[in-house]
Amino acid sequence: MRIAAGGGFGFIVFYLMHAVLQGPGPKSAGPMVVAVYYVQHSAQLLLSEVVNGLALLAFIAFPAGLIPVVRARGADSEAVGIVVSCSAFVTLGLVSTAAEGALIRSAEKAFPAAIDALFLFQGLVPVVLALAAVAASTSVAILRADLLPGWIGFTGLVAAALFLLGFGASALGDIPETRGSLFGVAVAVGWVGLVSGALWWRAGKPDAA
Repeated sequence: MRIAAGGGFGFIVFYLMHAVLQGPGPKSAGPMVVAVYYVQHSAQLLLSEVVNGLALLAFIAFPAGLIPVVRARGADSEAVGIVVSCSAFVTLGLVSTAAEGALIRSAEKAFPAAIDALFLFQGLVPVVLALAAVAASTSVAILRADLLPGWIGFTGLVAAALFLLGFGASALGDIPETRGSLFGVAVAVGWVGLVSGALWWRAGKPDAA
Protein backbone atom coordinates (compact mmCIF):
# COMPACT_ATOMS: atom_id res chain seq x y z
CA MET A 1 0.00 0.00 0.00
CA ARG A 2 2.85 2.36 0.73
CA ILE A 3 4.14 1.91 -2.82
CA ALA A 4 0.75 3.15 -4.05
CA ALA A 5 0.82 6.00 -1.55
CA GLY A 6 4.36 6.95 -2.56
CA GLY A 7 3.31 7.02 -6.21
CA GLY A 8 0.42 9.30 -5.35
CA PHE A 9 2.59 11.65 -3.31
CA GLY A 10 5.24 11.72 -6.04
CA PHE A 11 2.60 12.58 -8.63
CA ILE A 12 1.33 15.46 -6.49
CA VAL A 13 4.80 16.95 -5.93
CA PHE A 14 5.79 16.86 -9.60
CA TYR A 15 2.37 17.96 -10.82
CA LEU A 16 2.33 21.00 -8.55
CA MET A 17 5.80 21.91 -9.83
CA HIS A 18 4.44 21.57 -13.37
CA ALA A 19 1.46 23.80 -12.58
CA VAL A 20 3.69 26.52 -11.10
CA LEU A 21 6.02 26.44 -14.11
CA GLN A 22 3.06 26.63 -16.50
CA GLY A 23 2.12 30.05 -15.16
CA PRO A 24 -1.20 31.77 -15.85
CA GLY A 25 -1.20 30.95 -19.57
CA PRO A 26 -2.10 33.22 -22.50
CA LYS A 27 -4.82 35.80 -21.93
CA SER A 28 -6.85 34.63 -24.91
CA ALA A 29 -6.99 31.79 -27.41
CA GLY A 30 -6.01 33.95 -30.38
CA PRO A 31 -3.12 32.34 -32.33
CA MET A 32 -0.87 35.39 -32.11
CA VAL A 33 -1.49 35.88 -28.39
CA VAL A 34 -0.74 32.20 -27.80
CA ALA A 35 2.40 32.39 -29.96
CA VAL A 36 3.77 35.42 -28.13
CA TYR A 37 3.15 33.81 -24.73
CA TYR A 38 4.82 30.55 -25.70
CA VAL A 39 7.82 32.26 -27.28
CA GLN A 40 8.35 34.49 -24.24
CA HIS A 41 8.13 31.54 -21.80
CA SER A 42 9.48 28.70 -23.97
CA ALA A 43 12.26 27.49 -21.64
CA GLN A 44 10.00 27.58 -18.58
CA LEU A 45 7.17 25.80 -20.41
CA LEU A 46 9.44 23.08 -21.82
CA LEU A 47 10.75 22.42 -18.31
CA SER A 48 7.16 22.22 -17.06
CA GLU A 49 6.41 19.49 -19.59
CA VAL A 50 9.48 17.50 -18.50
CA VAL A 51 8.27 17.75 -14.89
CA ASN A 52 4.78 16.71 -15.98
CA GLY A 53 6.30 13.62 -17.58
CA LEU A 54 8.00 12.81 -14.27
CA ALA A 55 4.62 13.21 -12.52
CA LEU A 56 3.05 10.67 -14.86
CA LEU A 57 5.94 8.24 -14.38
CA ALA A 58 5.60 8.57 -10.60
CA PHE A 59 1.86 7.89 -10.89
CA ILE A 60 2.58 4.42 -12.33
CA ALA A 61 3.49 3.32 -8.80
CA PHE A 62 -0.05 4.15 -7.64
CA PRO A 63 -1.83 1.33 -9.51
CA ALA A 64 1.23 -0.94 -9.25
CA GLY A 65 1.03 -0.86 -5.46
CA LEU A 66 -2.76 -0.83 -5.20
CA ILE A 67 -3.78 -3.59 -7.60
CA PRO A 68 -2.22 -6.56 -5.71
CA VAL A 69 -3.94 -5.44 -2.50
CA VAL A 70 -7.30 -5.08 -4.21
CA ARG A 71 -7.00 -8.49 -5.85
CA ALA A 72 -6.01 -10.09 -2.55
CA ARG A 73 -9.34 -8.89 -1.16
CA GLY A 74 -11.31 -10.53 -3.98
CA ALA A 75 -12.03 -7.46 -6.10
CA ASP A 76 -10.58 -8.78 -9.36
CA SER A 77 -12.94 -6.91 -11.68
CA GLU A 78 -12.26 -3.65 -9.87
CA ALA A 79 -8.51 -4.29 -10.19
CA VAL A 80 -8.92 -4.58 -13.97
CA GLY A 81 -10.77 -1.27 -13.96
CA ILE A 82 -7.85 0.36 -12.14
CA VAL A 83 -5.38 -1.07 -14.67
CA VAL A 84 -7.35 0.19 -17.67
CA SER A 85 -8.17 3.63 -16.28
CA CYS A 86 -4.67 4.35 -14.95
CA SER A 87 -3.10 3.17 -18.21
CA ALA A 88 -5.41 5.50 -20.14
CA PHE A 89 -4.62 8.40 -17.80
CA VAL A 90 -0.84 8.03 -18.14
CA THR A 91 -1.05 7.51 -21.91
CA LEU A 92 -3.29 10.50 -22.56
CA GLY A 93 -1.20 12.60 -20.20
CA LEU A 94 1.89 11.83 -22.29
CA VAL A 95 -0.03 12.64 -25.49
CA SER A 96 -1.04 16.00 -24.03
CA THR A 97 2.57 16.64 -22.99
CA ALA A 98 3.79 15.85 -26.51
CA ALA A 99 1.18 18.20 -28.02
CA GLU A 100 2.19 20.97 -25.63
CA GLY A 101 5.84 20.47 -26.53
CA ALA A 102 5.01 20.68 -30.23
CA LEU A 103 3.03 23.87 -29.58
CA ILE A 104 5.95 25.47 -27.75
CA ARG A 105 8.33 24.69 -30.61
CA SER A 106 5.95 25.72 -33.40
CA ALA A 107 5.14 29.06 -31.73
CA GLU A 108 8.53 30.43 -32.81
CA LYS A 109 7.65 29.77 -36.46
CA ALA A 110 4.44 31.78 -36.16
CA PHE A 111 2.15 29.61 -38.30
CA PRO A 112 -1.29 30.73 -37.03
CA ALA A 113 -3.21 27.68 -38.26
CA ALA A 114 -0.75 25.23 -36.69
CA ILE A 115 -0.63 27.18 -33.43
CA ASP A 116 -4.42 27.32 -33.23
CA ALA A 117 -4.79 23.61 -33.99
CA LEU A 118 -2.14 22.52 -31.49
CA PHE A 119 -3.51 24.80 -28.77
CA LEU A 120 -6.98 23.36 -29.18
CA PHE A 121 -5.69 19.79 -29.49
CA GLN A 122 -3.57 19.80 -26.34
CA GLY A 123 -6.49 21.23 -24.40
CA LEU A 124 -8.97 18.70 -25.73
CA VAL A 125 -6.95 15.53 -25.11
CA PRO A 126 -9.38 13.86 -22.67
CA VAL A 127 -6.96 13.48 -19.75
CA VAL A 128 -9.65 14.63 -17.33
CA LEU A 129 -12.01 11.96 -18.67
CA ALA A 130 -9.39 9.30 -17.93
CA LEU A 131 -8.89 10.83 -14.49
CA ALA A 132 -12.63 10.50 -13.87
CA ALA A 133 -12.30 6.81 -14.71
CA VAL A 134 -9.33 6.49 -12.33
CA ALA A 135 -11.28 8.10 -9.50
CA ALA A 136 -14.38 5.99 -10.16
CA SER A 137 -12.60 2.65 -10.51
CA THR A 138 -10.38 3.26 -7.49
CA SER A 139 -13.35 4.34 -5.39
CA VAL A 140 -15.41 1.30 -6.36
CA ALA A 141 -12.43 -0.91 -5.49
CA ILE A 142 -12.07 0.81 -2.11
CA LEU A 143 -15.74 0.18 -1.34
CA ARG A 144 -15.83 -3.35 -2.75
CA ALA A 145 -12.65 -4.50 -0.98
CA ASP A 146 -13.40 -2.59 2.23
CA LEU A 147 -9.88 -1.22 1.93
CA LEU A 148 -10.38 2.26 3.38
CA PRO A 149 -13.21 4.06 5.24
CA GLY A 150 -16.32 4.15 3.07
CA TRP A 151 -16.53 7.94 2.99
CA ILE A 152 -13.22 8.06 1.10
CA GLY A 153 -14.72 5.86 -1.62
CA PHE A 154 -17.78 8.08 -1.90
CA THR A 155 -15.57 11.18 -2.01
CA GLY A 156 -13.83 9.68 -5.03
CA LEU A 157 -17.15 9.10 -6.79
CA VAL A 158 -18.04 12.77 -6.24
CA ALA A 159 -14.63 13.76 -7.63
CA ALA A 160 -15.25 11.56 -10.68
CA ALA A 161 -18.57 13.33 -11.30
CA LEU A 162 -16.84 16.72 -11.07
CA PHE A 163 -14.18 15.59 -13.54
CA LEU A 164 -16.93 14.50 -15.96
CA LEU A 165 -18.58 17.92 -15.66
CA GLY A 166 -15.21 19.57 -16.29
CA PHE A 167 -14.68 17.44 -19.39
CA GLY A 168 -18.09 18.42 -20.70
CA ALA A 169 -17.41 22.12 -20.11
CA SER A 170 -14.03 21.83 -21.84
CA ALA A 171 -15.37 19.93 -24.85
CA LEU A 172 -18.39 22.18 -25.37
CA GLY A 173 -16.86 25.54 -24.41
CA ASP A 174 -15.33 28.16 -26.68
CA ILE A 175 -11.81 27.37 -25.49
CA PRO A 176 -10.52 24.08 -24.02
CA GLU A 177 -8.92 25.56 -20.89
CA THR A 178 -10.16 28.38 -18.66
CA ARG A 179 -9.41 29.74 -15.21
CA GLY A 180 -11.98 27.22 -13.97
CA SER A 181 -9.46 24.50 -14.80
CA LEU A 182 -7.66 25.43 -11.58
CA PHE A 183 -10.65 24.08 -9.65
CA GLY A 184 -10.25 20.74 -11.41
CA VAL A 185 -6.53 20.70 -10.57
CA ALA A 186 -7.34 21.37 -6.90
CA VAL A 187 -9.89 18.53 -6.83
CA ALA A 188 -7.46 16.11 -8.51
CA VAL A 189 -4.57 16.93 -6.18
CA GLY A 190 -6.85 16.84 -3.14
CA TRP A 191 -8.34 13.46 -4.07
CA VAL A 192 -5.00 11.81 -4.88
CA GLY A 193 -3.55 13.23 -1.66
CA LEU A 194 -6.50 11.97 0.40
CA VAL A 195 -6.31 8.43 -1.00
CA SER A 196 -2.50 8.30 -0.77
CA GLY A 197 -2.54 9.51 2.83
CA ALA A 198 -5.23 6.99 3.74
CA LEU A 199 -3.29 4.15 2.08
CA TRP A 200 -0.14 5.11 3.97
CA TRP A 201 -2.11 5.10 7.23
CA ARG A 202 -3.82 1.80 6.37
CA ALA A 203 -0.48 0.14 5.60
CA GLY A 204 0.52 0.62 9.24
CA LYS A 205 -2.51 -1.26 10.59
CA PRO A 206 -1.93 -4.85 11.79
CA ASP A 207 -4.58 -6.35 9.47
CA ALA A 208 -3.38 -4.58 6.31
CA ALA A 209 -3.10 -6.89 3.30
